[in-house]
Amino acid sequence: MKVWDWDIDTDSLEVEYQFTGGSEGVRYYPDGSGEPPYASEVSLLKFFYNGQDVTELVLELANPNVIDDLEREIVEFEESCLADPRGDWEDYWDKE
Repeated sequence: MKVWDWDIDTDSLEVEYQFTGGSEGVRYYPDGSGEPPYASEVSLLKFFYNGQDVTELVLELANPNVIDDLEREIVEFEESCLADPRGDWEDYWDKE
């Protein structure tokens, strides 16, 4: 499980999420078969504010476009880390 600091105005929420990296796919294997490409995806698991679980509140009140933007931001970060492991770690850390 991974955690993202989501900055909203003057406050910040911790977002627990699961990331699955995409694949460029394989056009053709030697036997003529292939594997289609698929995009990276992130599943938002929980939202915390000051240590309190506010997942239901956030999912009920947040505009779906805002949630989509958050998911896109996390995917872009994760993909940049895959491309350059020395990337920007300011908003991210592993949670045990």
